Amino acid sequence: MRWLILISFFYSTVYAASQWFDYTQLGEQSFAYVQHKDFFLKDILIQADIPFSVQDFVLLTGLQKNKNISYRDIENACFYLKQSNRFKKIYFKITTYQDGIALSFKLQARWIVSYVAINNIWLGKDLLKQRYLIRPGEPFEKSKHQQSLKQYRTYFRKRGYLSVSVHDELKRSKKNKTVAVAIHIHKGSRFSIKRVSALVDGICDKNFKEFVDCFVNKRLKYRIYRSKLINEVTRDLKFDLLKKGFPLTTIQMKESRISRFGIQLNFIIKIPPESYFIIEGNLNFSYEQLIMHIARDQALLWHISAPILINVIKQWYRQHGFLHSEVLVNHTENGWKIVIEEGPRIKLKDIAFFGNQSVAASDLKPLFRLLFLKDYVDDTDLITACDTLLNFYVRNGFWDVEIEDRDFKEDGGAYILSLYINEGDQRLLKNISVESDLSCDDQKELSQLLSIPVPCSFNLHLFDRQREQIVSFLKKREIEALIEPRYDDAAREISLVWEIKKKSSQTVFGNTIITGRPSIDQKKILSELAYEPNMEWNRAKLDKTFRNLRELNIFESIRLYPLAVRDPLDRRPVVLDLVADNPLELQARIGFIGGNRSRANTYKVGGSVLYKNLSNHADTFSFNADATRFWRDITACYSVPHIGGLPLFGEIQLLSKQYDQLCYTGCQSRLYTVSEMGQVLGLHFKKGPFIADIKGGFKSIKIFNLFTQAAQAICFEPCLIGYREPYFLFEPQISLEKVDSSMNPSRGFISRVGAHIMLPLAKHVEQLVRVLVEQSFFVPLHNRLTGAFRARIGHIFAKTFCRLLPSERFYLGGPCSVRSYQQDFVAPVANYLIDDCVHWVPQGSRTLVNLNFELRGSLNKNLGTVVFYDNGFLRNELTREYCFGQAFGFGFRYLTPLGPLRFDIGWKGKYYPADRSSLAWFLSVGHAF
Repeated sequence: MRWLILISFFYSTVYAASQWFDYTQLGEQSFAYVQHKDFFLKDILIQADIPFSVQDFVLLTGLQKNKNISYRDIENACFYLKQSNRFKKIYFKITTYQDGIALSFKLQARWIVSYVAINNIWLGKDLLKQRYLIRPGEPFEKSKHQQSLKQYRTYFRKRGYLSVSVHDELKRSKKNKTVAVAIHIHKGSRFSIKRVSALVDGICDKNFKEFVDCFVNKRLKYRIYRSKLINEVTRDLKFDLLKKGFPLTTIQMKESRISRFGIQLNFIIKIPPESYFIIEGNLNFSYEQLIMHIARDQALLWHISAPILINVIKQWYRQHGFLHSEVLVNHTENGWKIVIEEGPRIKLKDIAFFGNQSVAASDLKPLFRLLFLKDYVDDTDLITACDTLLNFYVRNGFWDVEIEDRDFKEDGGAYILSLYINEGDQRLLKNISVESDLSCDDQKELSQLLSIPVPCSFNLHLFDRQREQIVSFLKKREIEALIEPRYDDAAREISLVWEIKKKSSQTVFGNTIITGRPSIDQKKILSELAYEPNMEWNRAKLDKTFRNLRELNIFESIRLYPLAVRDPLDRRPVVLDLVADNPLELQARIGFIGGNRSRANTYKVGGSVLYKNLSNHADTFSFNADATRFWRDITACYSVPHIGGLPLFGEIQLLSKQYDQLCYTGCQSRLYTVSEMGQVLGLHFKKGPFIADIKGGFKSIKIFNLFTQAAQAICFEPCLIGYREPYFLFEPQISLEKVDSSMNPSRGFISRVGAHIMLPLAKHVEQLVRVLVEQSFFVPLHNRLTGAFRARIGHIFAKTFCRLLPSERFYLGGPCSVRSYQQDFVAPVANYLIDDCVHWVPQGSRTLVNLNFELRGSLNKNLGTVVFYDNGFLRNELTREYCFGQAFGFGFRYLTPLGPLRFDIGWKGKYYPADRSSLAWFLSVGHAF
């Protein structure tokens, strides 16, 4: 017997060591010979007909050599190979050595789609790509491909391109077993409807035929051919024919080409002789009223039957107080005969309740007040009122209440409604307790959350409300548990016990299966994951991963979802489907910028070249060039996201700018022209509510074309005229943003501290440190009312004010500071003369204080209103006085996907010469703060 066992063991070991197992076909049966064994994995060997290295295998399966493994680990690796949907056949073999095993895989890959290109179409390419039935990264199927081509042809034909031509071009890569799909679409010209004719079969009435012919010609003739339009006209024609009493009309349409881009439509309307409505017994409503109501039922446009007709007519009568009406429908050779017994029209005089032993009738009658206000009883309102009565009883602990019967009794031309109620027993809630395996603190906090004043009537809806509270409580603590209420529903005094038991084995993350066409290093993708294998399951981790990947800005589409089945280690795998965007992107811009005066208006032209994923690590290079009448801007930028796996973004900029510094925003007078060149390194860090930005680099500046009169007015000393002066730039900023919504906050705060430091490398530039501190609070005062407050304090540390560039000074006034003044026009201001005309300009200041108060109300989902008060002051650097400005006003907000569209109007309280007004109004996007 021992020898037999040893021989069988030896045979099974040798067989398992020399046999290739087909996991694709056998599945778990492949491991019949290797179960309940542990191995030391010495080596992993991969044979594949596509480039698939051992490193790729390890990243997908998590199986690593030089470690002890079990048969479950091997099965788990095969599971992930299969779920990746990349391999059609999966074979594995175990080779045994003295010091361990070698695991060999033989993989046969599927042909997959690498990318889809739409050619010869300029607009709507992305929408057309989405209509292709195979996503990049999915297996290529000839049937789906042909179906996609057919759908493209149908799509354009429905829109009038009847001569559309759709051809495909497939480029196969044998090395990677991929298929590149290029679809060439030639739309041709759009067809129009030149002629429309209508043939009516079944009716000889000349006027009727003229009506049909006029109807289709008026709606279709000389219109662009569109299937949607033709279907709408056909539906409306059937509706009109149904109103005229012809329910069984059939409409056919034939089209024929009569010119190069012209189509003739021929409508054939067949009206059977028995297709006509005959209505009898309609004493209170006319034939036309009933036909109109029947025609509104869309189901009767395409199919008609006696039960549908009876239901539609009864519904009409019940809505108008005829609750006991009867309808009989027969289909005869002359048409549809409808016989109606209307019955009495019920006007409610009073309600009598029977069986209401616990609740007085005076408490129940208000539930039916809507019925007394109408001239007749609507069946829908009656059902709603009865449901309200039942809910009233349930809220007071009568779980088994029911209305056994109801009837109407005539009383002097009106009716009394009699309701027969079976209340059942009333349940009283004695106490609420929690039995769980939570921590003592959590259980105590949960018990306090669920506590209500007892004893009280047991509202049946309490179960749903308290279950939601428990689920929300556990979700915040990321606890998975089974929740069950325990109570004796037969007792009148009930003790409710919530049993909460943690799941014995918490769900954990499995491996991540990357599909699609990411076109980026897998290690970089895995470094963006906010979770790791075997970590406890948390939906928030998936959301964080999605945001991380979206911030890379290199993917056309991102899909992240858990797999429906668990892996052999009882973990929950995650599928990450990524489709990379086209690496090269060209952009062109043209527009118009308006100023306060016509001479300040200007065109804007520009363009950009972007190359994404330059080094296969989600980095981006961009070159931008823009120009207007007043400035030109050329920038080359290289950016790298998530440096070192941290939420840290790096950016290097090379820039060249030349612009006219205007006396103020929208002014027509140029103060001087500035030429800037430099290199700037920027870092952006964001983790939760904390945001840090640092910029540093070298710039050089040159000023020329000085307007002397304006410079003297604003106290600007032209020390840089004709010189190109270099300086070192350093701009740190720290923010803390804890708000419920970045676009429309109603709760939380925003703190921000920033500095702008210029250190000159030559003698002509003034050294300065510009500091600005900002604090905002948002407090919900009511469901639809929010209080908002912001304070800003800034100061510029510099030796002399006159050498400060106007663009570096502090200003107040405009849509985001003091809203009763035009942009930057809070005093101090100065003036100068040109051709005996006075021009006002803001001087700016080294010191700024600004306070803003807002009361934001919501009128509906999208529309809101605001009442605001703004205040602030600037220091006049010449007189050492403080210049105050304030604004009282109101505004409106309309929420859009880009942020709230804002209209504000503010009053100063007196006329202001520099503004030539006592008020100002602004239209912009986004809140003032």
